[in-house]
Amino acid sequence: MQRGVKHLVLVSRSGSKAAAKKFLDQWERQGVTVVVAQSDVSDLNALRGVIDNIERSLPPLRGIIHAAGVLSDGILQQQTWEKFMTVLAPKVLGGWHLHRLTQHLPLDFFVLFSSTASLFGSRGQSNHAAANAFLDTLAHFRQAQGLPALSIHWGAVSQVGAAADRQVESYIQKLGMGTIAPEQVLQGLEALMQSLSPEIAMAPIDWATFLPNMPEHGSFLSRWRAANRTASGSDYSELRQQLQGVSAEERRDRLITYLQNQVSQILGFSSPQSIDLQTGLFDLGMDSLTALEFRNRLQRSLQCSIPSTVAFDYPTLSSLVDFLLQQLSAADQSQTEPLGRAASQLETDQHLQSSGKLISLDTKLTPEQNPVQATLEQLSDEEAETSLMNTLDNLGY
Repeated sequence: MQRGVKHLVLVSRSGSKAAAKKFLDQWERQGVTVVVAQSDVSDLNALRGVIDNIERSLPPLRGIIHAAGVLSDGILQQQTWEKFMTVLAPKVLGGWHLHRLTQHLPLDFFVLFSSTASLFGSRGQSNHAAANAFLDTLAHFRQAQGLPALSIHWGAVSQVGAAADRQVESYIQKLGMGTIAPEQVLQGLEALMQSLSPEIAMAPIDWATFLPNMPEHGSFLSRWRAANRTASGSDYSELRQQLQGVSAEERRDRLITYLQNQVSQILGFSSPQSIDLQTGLFDLGMDSLTALEFRNRLQRSLQCSIPSTVAFDYPTLSSLVDFLLQQLSAADQSQTEPLGRAASQLETDQHLQSSGKLISLDTKLTPEQNPVQATLEQLSDEEAETSLMNTLDNLGY
C-alpha cells in the first residue's frame, strides 16, 4: 500500500478471518479497495471465477503473489498419496492455474512463495519439498516464455506462519538455520522483487553448523562444504580416529559418551550423562523425525552406512552401542568393504534365513547351491520392506 496499490484482492479458502480484520479496516481507511474472495486456488473453475470478476469489476490485474500452502509432515515411509496431494494441491495446482489463467495479461510481477525445503531438503517434508520444487520450475518456465516470475525460497518465519505455529524455531537453530522476522519478510520481498533471477533464497544460515547437518550427496552445496572444511579444518572422521588404537573398554566408553551427547543435542537435554543406557530412545522423547536426524548424524560421524530404521531396531543406547561396535569391528577386519555394509546385510540375511527366505541377487546360484534362496513373491510385506530398505542403505540412498 505504501507503494501506491489502491486495489487488492485477497484469495483464501476460508475467506476473511477475524485476525485479519484490523488490517483490512486499516487499508480501507487509507483508501485501498480490498476484496476478499473465498476460493480454493487448486480448483480451476473457482479460480477462473475470481479472475473473471477482477476483469469485470476492477482495474486491470497487474501482479500476483501466490503464498498458499499447507503441511502434512512425516518420514517417507509414513507418507501416503493422500498426504502428498494435500500438500501438492495448493502449490502445484494453484500455481499452474494462476499461470494458465493470467499468462495473457501484461503482469508486472508473478511471485511464488517457495521454501528452503526445495533448495536443501527438509527431513519429514518430502511432499512439501516436491510441491515447492514445482513452483521453482514454474518460475523458470515462465521466464523462458518471456513472462515475469520469481520463486522465493523462504526460510522459517518467526511469530507468524507454519514454523511459528509448530514451534520449530529451536529445532532449526540446532540445524544451523535462523528465523526471519515478519518485518524482514516485507523488506526482503521488496528487494527480491527487483531481481531478474527466477529463483532466490532468503534465510539466515550458520554454514559451519548447517553443512554438517546436510546429506553428503549432491553437488549443490559442494562449494560451500569444501570452503567450510578448509576454514574450520573439520573432518567427519574425527570420531573414527578417536575410536582407533584404544582398548575395547575405552572404545565402548567413548562411543557411549558420543551417543549421549548426540541424543542430548537432538532432544534438548542439559546433562548428557544423565541419559540412562537402558531407557528407550522414544521414551526419552525421540520421534520419527528426530530418529532420522539421529541416524544421519551417526552416519556422518562414523562415515558408514547406517540403516534408516536404526533407532527402531536398537531402541536403547545400550543395544545401539553394541550394534555400532559390531559395525566398527567388521570395518577393521575388512578395508575393502564400506563400514556397515557387510554387518547390515548380514543382519538382514540372518533374519530372512531364520524364516527360510532369502533374496539372492546372484542369478548364477541355483536353489541347490543356496538352499535358502527364494523369489520375491515368497516374502511377506514386512520382509520385502526390510530387504529393500537395507539395499537402498547399502547403495547410499
